[in-house]
Amino acid sequence: MSFAAIQAFVIQNWALSLGFLVLLAFFLLNEVRAAKSGARSLPPQEAVLRMNREALQIIDVRPNNAYTLHHIAESKNIPLSTLNELNLTQFEKNRPVLLVADAGAQTNEAVTKLKALAFLEIMVLDGGLEGWKAAGFPLQSAKGVKK
Repeated sequence: MSFAAIQAFVIQNWALSLGFLVLLAFFLLNEVRAAKSGARSLPPQEAVLRMNREALQIIDVRPNNAYTLHHIAESKNIPLSTLNELNLTQFEKNRPVLLVADAGAQTNEAVTKLKALAFLEIMVLDGGLEGWKAAGFPLQSAKGVKK
């Protein structure tokens, strides 16, 4: 495919091309932010393996009402707005922490806060709770376990 053919395609399909560029920019910006935060992104499958092998501390930073609706078993809810040293006394700083949000976007601020409080190993659930659901893993709610 020649450059002229690519150029003609981009001109004829400018809206599609613009949409692609916007999505690409969003993806790259998100990757740069994650790299700067210093937290490792953990796919849901790997998170389950680590949960089974070691005692991961799971912090769900979503609002209380979202957590009550559905959450990962064994996770503790500390909404991002209340995430501070007083609310984190139940967690050990030398044990790995997995942060969970709706789609992963809120976790950058949570990572910054945990790093400032000297937590050693901080991971972020890739795709957040939406990624967890998409992978087919179960959730808990106030009414019990649901798929």
